[in-house]
Amino acid sequence: MTRFRLLVAGGPDYFDDARVRAVLGRILADKGALTLVETTQRYGAEAAVHAWAFENGIGSDGFHKLDAALASKPDGAVVFSLAYHPCRFAEAIKAAGVPKFEVGR
Repeated sequence: MTRFRLLVAGGPDYFDDARVRAVLGRILADKGALTLVETTQRYGAEAAVHAWAFENGIGSDGFHKLDAALASKPDGAVVFSLAYHPCRFAEAIKAAGVPKFEVGR
């Protein structure tokens, strides 16, 4: 089975862990197998993503910079951010042509 490579990004002030878990759970159920493509931040939304991945045995490819993560050619992306403080990576992901599944609010 081919693993779907999902780029995850989020704002440092996004703390809706339940929403992060629900979104990732739906994507996992839809795709069957995931590898997360993530930056190595461990706060805000990305902390919740990392915890969910660990609890569910989901592997990840960690990158220190978004451009390296985008160069790895992920299959899709999910961005978690707040309406008043959007994730700074959202525009770069869009410009790279990576399909974006959901923007958390």
